[in-house]
Amino acid sequence: MKQLMIISIFLLLSSHSIFAQGLEEPFTAKEAINEVFTRAKSEGINEPVLVGIGIAPGEYVIPGFGALKSELDMTNGQASIWLYMIAEKTDITNTINIGVIKFFNGFLSMKIDIDLSSIPINYINPIVINWIDTDVLCQKLNSNSIFSGFVKDDQAIFDFVTLDYQDAGELDGMGDLKVGAYWLLSCSKENGESVMCYTNALTGATTCFNLTDVEDETSENSFKVFPNPAKDNLYIENLNLSENIFDKVYIIDSNGYIIDKCNLTDQNINTVNIQNLPNGTYTILIGNSFKRFVKVN
Repeated sequence: MKQLMIISIFLLLSSHSIFAQGLEEPFTAKEAINEVFTRAKSEGINEPVLVGIGIAPGEYVIPGFGALKSELDMTNGQASIWLYMIAEKTDITNTINIGVIKFFNGFLSMKIDIDLSSIPINYINPIVINWIDTDVLCQKLNSNSIFSGFVKDDQAIFDFVTLDYQDAGELDGMGDLKVGAYWLLSCSKENGESVMCYTNALTGATTCFNLTDVEDETSENSFKVFPNPAKDNLYIENLNLSENIFDKVYIIDSNGYIIDKCNLTDQNINTVNIQNLPNGTYTILIGNSFKRFVKVN
């Protein structure tokens, strides 16, 4: 289930290769922030600001180091590698990505150039508050009844954890959540169940949504999607043949982004190729009706 993410990093110091795989030490996200800003300045960012932090499950293969797993330890908020998204304060569009590993109580930071599509980060505003670290984040998550109930059977798959700024559009439909910086964590199961948690990065207030409990149909049961979970192809069936519902179909990711759209013309059943989608929970939107599905390998 876990995807393999390849980080092509050419290390300038050959002595780094003396570190053997397995000597890395896990750490919380905030521990390395000073190292991150120092690295950003060395890469030409004059006034660095943080716009996001994130990891997704899998292995990060680093030449000279081997494979590092990015799993988040929910007992202490630590991981063996964190990815930081840094921008120039005077030009938020000027961004770089920095990966950090910890060895022998010291940090090694690297500018990285990889596809972070599996780690949804909004590059819209810097995180300027005194944000809570990931150890506190995990305390808040574990004390949430929806999250703790979802993960208690050990079948939950960690999708991603991010810290970024959420605007009104991203929080639309999320109840009383206010615009600001949030930690987001997504977990899913192979049977299609999924949970998304928002933790206010300033106060620690945590709100979790069991997406499988959300009514994802309008009053008219106009279409269905199958199979669910799906691997390569998703089928959309019109359940009301007296009406042609197949006009434009949108695929929306778990963070609210429209990642694909297409015109469907068949009156009965249409096929949508989802082979290139990362694993996770998505929404099919047709008109005012929507249904969720889970993409798996």
